[in-house]
Amino acid sequence: MWVFVREGYVSIVEDRLNPDILIVRARIKGDIEAVWPDAEVIHTPVLADYAFRARLKREEVAAGIADQVFEN
Repeated sequence: MWVFVREGYVSIVEDRLNPDILIVRARIKGDIEAVWPDAEVIHTPVLADYAFRARLKREEVAAGIADQVFEN
């Protein structure tokens, strides 16, 4: 799923091995941290078209999106 927020956008997919984990991906540095400031973001520029990734619990992702809805 793609999520667009004021600060940018991210792509979110379920981890293939653990359905409780979602992988949040971004093309631009800082887009993930704008919604999930405590996320541990890794830089993977040569692996795929999304250079930045974070593995987050499903609940964390939902809370971050909910915060965006209520703030904007």
